[in-house]
Amino acid sequence: MIFNETNVNVVSLKNVNKDIQMLLPMLIAKISYDIHRDQFDHDKIFNLIVDEAHNILSENSTVESEKWKDYRLDVFEEIVKEGRKFGYYLTIASQRPSVISAIIVSQIHNYLIKR
Repeated sequence: MIFNETNVNVVSLKNVNKDIQMLLPMLIAKISYDIHRDQFDHDKIFNLIVDEAHNILSENSTVESEKWKDYRLDVFEEIVKEGRKFGYYLTIASQRPSVISAIIVSQIHNYLIKR
């Protein structure tokens, strides 16, 4: 996967099935993180924004096997734990933060709460 040099790339998953909605964000995160980490430049940052994060980062998913769920969460947990030192940031938006992995929530530094 090659990301172009524009400032913003948008990937919409509104027309794909539930399996792809779980798989594609993990692949995008893993590949873009690995590329950014391996080509780390202090002058460039990468910010991955995941909207409706409770659908992707939930520990309670029944759509996939436990092993696959563990791998998916491990990818995002590594990014939130290690990504900042490589200029790779994860922004998540969710209406249900209570279902998001506790490890991911524990690494969040800033909250914006709106009612």
